[in-house]
Amino acid sequence: MSGYSDTTDCPRCGGKLNTFSDHKPHDNVFGDCLDCGFSYHTDRNVLSLEEVNEFRESDGLKHLKKLRKPLKDWVKFVGD
Repeated sequence: MSGYSDTTDCPRCGGKLNTFSDHKPHDNVFGDCLDCGFSYHTDRNVLSLEEVNEFRESDGLKHLKKLRKPLKDWVKFVGD
């Protein structure tokens, strides 16, 4: 396993917050409070060409004409 789990104090209520982090196939973090319901997680998304070009423009980079294709061993997620 590549992940790590722990428990810590919830920043919302001070209760028990179960946390998990993983680095495969990319950085992921999750947390769920078993007392107040506070929850967080890594959001996966694939930006459109227009969205990528907006970010590139704000970083002073040239616009792309098309997005790079995923690697052949990429695990497909919702939004891909």
